[in-house]
Amino acid sequence: MTDTKKPPNKKELRKFVRLKWQYPVEFTIISFGEDLPGIGWQQGMTQNVSAEGMSLEAVDVHPITLEYLQKHDIYLKLQLNIPTTEMPVKATGEVVWHHPDNEGGFTVGLRFKTMADEDLKRILRHAHWKMFVQRIFIFIGLFIVGLGVYLLIRP
Repeated sequence: MTDTKKPPNKKELRKFVRLKWQYPVEFTIISFGEDLPGIGWQQGMTQNVSAEGMSLEAVDVHPITLEYLQKHDIYLKLQLNIPTTEMPVKATGEVVWHHPDNEGGFTVGLRFKTMADEDLKRILRHAHWKMFVQRIFIFIGLFIVGLGVYLLIRP
């Protein structure tokens, strides 16, 4: 069911951790397994991704897309472009909530309905790799700061 309001913050009810990574996404609206006429592929960015779903933000969206988001039982066909992989991750997501903005765009919450296990693993591998790299940079930064402090206070 599509809802124009975001649900209250219910982090404690989530089964999966949401990773706040942004990936480029191509999407189109589908309904009952068929592409809807007049709507081609559009561009957006993930705001967060989990093993169960994602939040997608899109700006400058086709007016028909915004119209269909007002209806129930809307699904998006997705192609997530993960930077470290050549092939896009393909999935279908059910729109569980949406929030239009004032500039012809929207943010939607999607629950994955179809995604190959290997594609989910690719997303999670990339996210874990990014977290590892961030931790390495934090460690190196702290080491450099500590070394600088040591050199300043040593006799």
